[in-house]
Amino acid sequence: MLNAQNSQLTLDAIRRQAKHLARLFDIPLTSAKEALAKGPYQCARWSDLVARIKNRDTTPHMRSLALSASKPEAKAYFEQIVDDIIAAIADHINIEKDDPIRRREAVYKVFTNNDTSITLEQIFPNTPMPHWVSANVGLDPEAVLQATHVVDDKEFNLIAIRTFQSGAYPSDHEEFGLSTMPFVRNCMHIVWAKPELWDDAVQRFIEDEDDTVEFIQPTYNLNDTMTAITNWFSETLEHIYDHYLCFGENLDFLPLKLNGWSYLVFGFLTEDEYTATPKAPLTQPAEADTTLISLISGVPVCIQHPLSNKPNHWPSLPTDIRSTSSSCSSTDRHFIRPATTWDIVDIQQEIQRRPESPFQVKKDDVRWTLSTSDIPLAVELVSKVAAGDITYDKSGTPIVMLKAKPKESRNAGHLLLNLEVISDSYWSTASMIGSSYRGLDGDPDLYGHQVRPELFRLTQVLGKKRIMKAICSRLIGHEQVVADILA
Repeated sequence: MLNAQNSQLTLDAIRRQAKHLARLFDIPLTSAKEALAKGPYQCARWSDLVARIKNRDTTPHMRSLALSASKPEAKAYFEQIVDDIIAAIADHINIEKDDPIRRREAVYKVFTNNDTSITLEQIFPNTPMPHWVSANVGLDPEAVLQATHVVDDKEFNLIAIRTFQSGAYPSDHEEFGLSTMPFVRNCMHIVWAKPELWDDAVQRFIEDEDDTVEFIQPTYNLNDTMTAITNWFSETLEHIYDHYLCFGENLDFLPLKLNGWSYLVFGFLTEDEYTATPKAPLTQPAEADTTLISLISGVPVCIQHPLSNKPNHWPSLPTDIRSTSSSCSSTDRHFIRPATTWDIVDIQQEIQRRPESPFQVKKDDVRWTLSTSDIPLAVELVSKVAAGDITYDKSGTPIVMLKAKPKESRNAGHLLLNLEVISDSYWSTASMIGSSYRGLDGDPDLYGHQVRPELFRLTQVLGKKRIMKAICSRLIGHEQVVADILA
């Protein structure tokens, strides 16, 4: 039970939390207050939360959340349910596509008033180091390793290939500029034997005063098996480059360190596809919605999940090594590849609520969001629709005219405004804008945007003010009538 002094301390705490939430997620303070009250505090609205604190009508859950910045036991409670708190906030603010590390750090700041560094292990599912054994190919037994390991609830045959990678190679010379070497196919090599030769080559390259001398890599006499694996390795990396359409040093692989050397890890499903291991949370890069991120001994790897109508045609592993690692030819099934810095930068993570979450959710509760590529332009477009400021093209399609400033021209021509509706049993999305036209009436900065019927209906049932809040404040709506628009 709170006394008068504690009530005031609690009020001060929740007001500070609301301000942090507004600042960190770039939303209006009024929206942050409502999301905080309705989500983590499970109240009808902000005024209800304030009244309950003033009337000393609070639950242990509410008191612990409010005092998590000042009471060690309250902070411990917060840390137990932090994932549920994130999910509760996500019921009211559209934070699903935010960077999960930044998102978690922000929630820690809101409730503990401290800056907390979040690691990958706190975000992504992590498995221990596999039991690696030699694959018996190469000029020494540690060049290529293999293991059977469970990742993301599935059993994989893993292949670890020892590599030279300028930015991750175990030497002290990165500060001299070796990591700026062109990161292309010719700069990623398998270290088949005598890794110290690569360190010697790096040393000579760095210390040579002639800045026109190229880096000279060690060479090996490869047998047929090693040649086949080298070709497969290069082809697979090329496939990754093509997947992201990104060439250059921004696409840097994150290696697994074994015995002081860098390895890139690949994996193929075994025959026993599923295990009894609980399924880990879904994590996805923004650019590839069929890719999951998981950690092996703290190192990120990507798990490619092929769609039924779009298989991932990864190169088949050479027969000589495939014979020692069953099912490695399943190129159209789940496939593990090394993660890159690009994967981590663009990562997204599905927000999931635990079954034992203290937060109650209405069964089949509707959640809808409006997302746009340009908030000011979308606001202007919706304002004109609400005011009836529209014209029609020759086919009778309604069009809204937008005058773009020079810096806005590119966005104006590719303006997006999408409505997404989700419930436990229903998911649908629709674009509110059709085709766009540039140069109308001879003005290169004048754009016409086709308006779809769904936007007219949305404006009629919700009104301009409610739609503006959804666009500008990242608010998530729960009105069933919006789901009916897309039904």
